[in-house]
Amino acid sequence: MDDLAKKVPSFKESRLPSLYSDFVELRELNPEGFAANIDAWSALLLEGLKSHFFKSSVSITSSGLAVSLRHSKHGEPKALGLVLDELVRSKKYIPLSIYRDTSPYTSRSIADYISPMKWLSATWASMKLSSFKSSKAGTLLPESYIHIDNLAAVGDKVTKLVQQRIDKEGVYSSRLLDGDMFAAVVRQVHDYISDSDIDVLHTYIARDAGKMTLVKQNSKSDRIYIKFGTSEAEISEDDISIIRLKGSIQSLASRSKVLEHRLDNEIPERIQSLLKLKDSDRQERLKNILIQKAQVKKSLSKCEAASNQLVALLEAVNDAQGNASLFETLQSTKATLQSLNEKVSLDDLDELQSELDEEIAATNTISDSLVVSTDGIDEAEVDDELKLLEKEELAKYGKSGKKEKSDSELHKKLENLNIQDTSPPEAPKSEKEEPQLLHS
Repeated sequence: MDDLAKKVPSFKESRLPSLYSDFVELRELNPEGFAANIDAWSALLLEGLKSHFFKSSVSITSSGLAVSLRHSKHGEPKALGLVLDELVRSKKYIPLSIYRDTSPYTSRSIADYISPMKWLSATWASMKLSSFKSSKAGTLLPESYIHIDNLAAVGDKVTKLVQQRIDKEGVYSSRLLDGDMFAAVVRQVHDYISDSDIDVLHTYIARDAGKMTLVKQNSKSDRIYIKFGTSEAEISEDDISIIRLKGSIQSLASRSKVLEHRLDNEIPERIQSLLKLKDSDRQERLKNILIQKAQVKKSLSKCEAASNQLVALLEAVNDAQGNASLFETLQSTKATLQSLNEKVSLDDLDELQSELDEEIAATNTISDSLVVSTDGIDEAEVDDELKLLEKEELAKYGKSGKKEKSDSELHKKLENLNIQDTSPPEAPKSEKEEPQLLHS
């Protein structure tokens, strides 16, 4: 507990005496201090859930809670019941006994408000929450407290990971599970999931998130059947048969592991230990072990053969389900095509095409009528103006040509000029300068 407290900033050493005391009087004397203590305990309990201090990812059990929160210096918290009551009242936690009957999450359908039973159930749960007491005569009553936001976070994460796993397998049977299969898959995708967490996740994913259908075989049985994907899906007798087939395959797989362990580990170890003995009955005991080894081999062979047969059956079921799904898709597609084709009449189409051609012709006629006419314009005047423009353009290009010619002739004359160099001649360079000597 001391290490857990160090992770929570509000559990400073200076505040521990107040936090571990019975601070109920602070509610009236110092409301801010009272709220600060409640918030500090809320932060500590949440940190305990996230770090799996309570051996759970979503809930805190009252049994042994005070002992687990015992501080080496300040002992057990004396206001733990008060803290739990306040956290329930503020809707951060909900008792498991109430959560089983109603959802703390606000999203509801219209049916929840129309249905008298659902409305009464929600009202009853609200009344129970407002009057809930976690302790009696200073002792915590047996209860589990679910952190509402943390359950949603863990539940959504588990749902996403399980759905990804199912999508990856890509067969119908992967959506069908029993309770043990579901727990095994959940523990493969998320660490630190307790048995109590599994029960809570059943309710959250099926009822609150609406991502799977869950039914019990009967009221006296703990065996449940799950269909992942949506809470609206019905679990048929065919689905239950597939789940049982998958259960049989898993049972055979577990049996094979046990037999393999005996064959590969237990029996060789016993043989080696007997070989070290030198008593008279060693030979007989070795013979018995070898007989057992042969029997285990035979059992393992039968187990593997049965498992292979059931796996082949499951694959055939998946293929049949895929074929049925494909056939239903083709039927619905054919019905859609037929419905769309019935909306189009060939006679009406010909008539429509004829009408479209008429309208296009009318549009062309109107467009031709809107073109600007040249009537009333003196074309001779236009021709004279055009000739004048051409004459001016030729005159401009003629002057430019003469100028370019004169420039070219001038440039040529300058190149032919021979200008003599009148600068004085340079002095002749000495063949080689004598090096100067340095005298000491």
